[in-house]
Amino acid sequence: MFERLSQSVRDALRGTRWRIHSFFLGMTFALGASFFAQGCTGGGG
Repeated sequence: MFERLSQSVRDALRGTRWRIHSFFLGMTFALGASFFAQGCTGGGG
């Protein structure tokens, strides 16, 4: 019982780490895309 619980907790932690990583990747990508769109439409590009 406890072994299964610790295994599920470990998997959850691993999933959370990947979720945070992908979240930051998505945030940086969205910021870059918005800046790129602003530069293109705002004037200059």
